[in-house]
Amino acid sequence: MQSKGVLWRLPLLVIGLFITGRLETVDAGMFKVHEWPVVTQTYIVPQEICNLDILIGVGYYISLSNQDAIVVGPDYSTSSPWSNYAGYIQFDAVTNFPSFLSVSIDIEIEGPGIGQWTASVSPEFISVGSTSVKIFVEGKDVDILGFEQEGRICIGKVTLSVVPW
Repeated sequence: MQSKGVLWRLPLLVIGLFITGRLETVDAGMFKVHEWPVVTQTYIVPQEICNLDILIGVGYYISLSNQDAIVVGPDYSTSSPWSNYAGYIQFDAVTNFPSFLSVSIDIEIEGPGIGQWTASVSPEFISVGSTSVKIFVEGKDVDILGFEQEGRICIGKVTLSVVPW
């Protein structure tokens, strides 16, 4: 009779061990202890929970808030807006180093009417932090009737470059 009682309790013991084993499993960064170590009545021993890495971004960093296309249109500030075109883009540049900005322009199409194009950036020197920047594009002696395509077309690219100063 005694052995029957032990066998009947064995499944409960197995289930209890399973549940206890499941409760003892903890994820990284979690802590579980059944008895807290105490040195004296006034000092409870601190227990380590985890170690965290300290990361630092080493290097030069610059981020631009806007990299949309520069749309140009007739430059009404000139005496001949039908042959002078201008446009600009404005963005915030965030950097961790004092920077010198420069631009270059590459006109990718050829043909009559393309004219002469220039690009500039303002300001050229920016400090650490966030700075509002504009890139200007101007085209002179442009004859849009000489273009083979109609509508909004890409005529070239402006490249923004940066160096520390």
